[in-house]
Formats: sequence, C-alpha cells, structure tokens
Amino acid sequence: MKLDIGEVLDRAWKITWNHKVMWIPGAMVAGISFLPTPIMWFFQARIFLTMDQTMGYENAAPDFAKFFLLLIVMLLVMVISIPVSLTGLVMPVWGTIQLERGADRLTFAGMLKGTLKYFWRLLGVMALIWTAFFLLISVLYGCMFAVSMLTFGLGMVCMMPLMLLLIPVGMLIFSLYELAWSGILADELGVMESLRKAWELAKSNFGPIALTCIIIYLVSMVVGSIISVPMMILFLKFPFVMMDVTNSASPDAMFAMMQDLSNSMIFWSLALLPVYAVLYGVFIPFMQTLWTLTYLRLTGQEPQTPARPAEIA
Repeated sequence: MKLDIGEVLDRAWKITWNHKVMWIPGAMVAGISFLPTPIMWFFQARIFLTMDQTMGYENAAPDFAKFFLLLIVMLLVMVISIPVSLTGLVMPVWGTIQLERGADRLTFAGMLKGTLKYFWRLLGVMALIWTAFFLLISVLYGCMFAVSMLTFGLGMVCMMPLMLLLIPVGMLIFSLYELAWSGILADELGVMESLRKAWELAKSNFGPIALTCIIIYLVSMVVGSIISVPMMILFLKFPFVMMDVTNSASPDAMFAMMQDLSNSMIFWSLALLPVYAVLYGVFIPFMQTLWTLTYLRLTGQEPQTPARPAEIA
C-alpha cells in the first residue's frame, strides 16, 4: 500500500502535540538514559584522581573498592533502564493505536496497563534483533581483525569502506523492531510472527521505510545537538585543567583541580537533565507515533472517527 509520508508526519505531530500525556514516557526514557552521565563523573573524581608513580607521587593505587561500587551501580542502572526504556518507548505506540481506532483521550495509567500486557513479547523482539546485530558485528570485526593480522594492517585499511554498510543495516534493524512492536500491539502478533511481518513490510516498502528512518535520524541530530553543544563547551575546560594538573607540583592542588572539574560536570549534567527530558520527551513520542502510523498505513488500517468521547483507562 502506498504511504503518504506528508500525511503521516502531519498526523504524528498532531497526536504528539495534542496528547501531551505521551511526553511523560518519553521523559522517562530520556531521564534513565542520561542518568549514567552524572554517576560516572561522581565516581571518576573518587576513583581515578590518584597520582601516578611516574610523576613522583606516593600512594598511587586507585580505589578499587569504589571502582567495583561504580560497576555495581552502573549494572543496577542498566538492569532498571531496560524495562523502563522499553515501556517508555512502547507506551506511545499503544496510545497511537487507540487514537487511530476511535479514542479521543489517553491516560498514563491506560497506556502503561495496555503496554505491560505485551511486555515479554516486546522484550523478546528487542532481544532477538539486537542479539542478531551483535553477532553480525562480532563476525565482521573478527574478519577485519584476521585480515589485518595476515596483511600486517593493510587489509584493515582496505576493509574500512565496509563499515559504511553498517549504516543501512542499522536503519533496517531500527525499522524492524519498530514495525514488529507495532504489529504486536496493533494485531496481537507473536514474537516471530511480528518479525516476519516487519520483514515483509520492510522488503516491499523499502523506499518509504528508508525515508522514515532518514527523517527520524535528521530530527534526532537536531535535538541531540541542542544538548551536546552545551556539554561540549564544558569539555573544552578539560584540556586546560589537565595542563594545570601536569604543571602542578602539589598533590593537593591536583586533586582540587580535578575535583572542581568533576563537580562542574555533575552540576551541569543535572542542570541540563530537565532540558534533555523535555526535548526527548517530545521527540520520542513523535518518533514512535510516526513509526506506528507507518505500520498502520502500510497494513491498510485507516483511522476511525470516534462515535462518542472515549477515555482509555
């Protein structure tokens, strides 16, 4: 079925703007993904701010207890982030499907309840796709390493253009799990059935799918730059601090300067967190709504006009 990308973009934006409750799941995803940044800076100042023996300082051993504490904290964040991110990403999908089928209002509780019903299927799709992608990358890098060893590095240079193939492959993978998620929520498909459906849609509608990926990629670059530019400005301070540290003869002065840098990065990371949450709180539901509408249009599921006000609860 032919996809009117203009109509889909317009409808996706109207849904995202008119149903701001969908911004909450987007902010959840943004917050949990941004959380490791201040955590890393917090522990960095307390683990790696030690003097190197070659610089003439004593007691140069890093604090391994705090290092392992960092690993445990980051592992906990990762374990928590998987279900939170998955749920936050899919809640707008479920909400969009309900709106297209006649509902005129959404609630956070309704979206959460509707999504959790399919949680394990959604997780299964994500796990299968990313496992396959990991294996593909492992084989590719393994071949590049073997060729590099046999040709003393020359083969690695010759194979670098192959890395460009990861761009369309990544786009395909991105579209597959988005379409599969929509299939699970819209058509009650199982894990393997949703993946087959997504693959069929991607093969038969490669142009519209690729265009959707490009649009989302460009928008994500704009949103990401708004956050990354302030952070990059902060990182410009790092080389000057390291120069001062190198020229410092006092261990106390070195610790003080590195501690100051760490505290600055923690402060600005937390200060930018609300901005990050708002921007991605809007972008994520727009992206998910766009993919959901793409699936619905390609499968011939036209929007329905609500016969009466309906609240999804």
